[in-house]
Amino acid sequence: MHQKNRLVTIPAEFLQNCVDVWSGIQVRMPKVIRWGRFIEKNDELRKQDCLQHTIALSVLGNIMITMLSKYVDLDKHLLLTAFLIHDLGEGELGRDIVLAEKNVEADDDLDEYLAVRNMFSFLPKEAFDEFHRAFLLQFCLEEHKGFPSDAREIMAELAETRKMEALAFYAIERWDYFMYAFEQFQKNNDRHILHVVIGGHGNELERINLELPGFKEQFWTDDVRQWCYNFYNCNEPCPHGGYIGQV
Repeated sequence: MHQKNRLVTIPAEFLQNCVDVWSGIQVRMPKVIRWGRFIEKNDELRKQDCLQHTIALSVLGNIMITMLSKYVDLDKHLLLTAFLIHDLGEGELGRDIVLAEKNVEADDDLDEYLAVRNMFSFLPKEAFDEFHRAFLLQFCLEEHKGFPSDAREIMAELAETRKMEALAFYAIERWDYFMYAFEQFQKNNDRHILHVVIGGHGNELERINLELPGFKEQFWTDDVRQWCYNFYNCNEPCPHGGYIGQV
């Protein structure tokens, strides 16, 4: 009788919503293929879907946060939650939102945010608030006027109290881009994608070196920077920026 009463108290709607989210992550995210414009030109590149990226980034993030911890105190739970859910909106929308190609006028960020907000809207307030705050970490260092007022308030609070975590998220996500580009260079001798990534993100990592303690010592080191500078300047011009960070 006790077991039966417990089952009766579980809201069927809540259970169904949990199943929908749990299943949707596994079904929809693998359908979103990243790096599409490069794969179209070179079908030997490894296809990476959104779920693979999320899992790899979360593991990579855990490693990097641990290595940075001797230099700066970071909220590991906030960051790991952010890594796990940061691209759920792409799965819900069914498309890869490329950083360099974001449609500012249409506000791709807002579309992704609203999809995730709706996705977690069934959760109890304390659970929703945790996911909501973690998802907004990736946006808090930029102005997003189109976001709802409560989201903008949370982003302002994060920018003030969790700036190091926001910088760490930014740096680690871009380091993940480098991992994919290096892999394609090493395994498929594809120079173009690595050249584009260095040109598009190298200078941003130079800035991160000045702001995030430990990043220069552990990751964007002088040796790595010099290698990237030499590689970039020995290959074709890049239309997405230009890396100028010579050591």
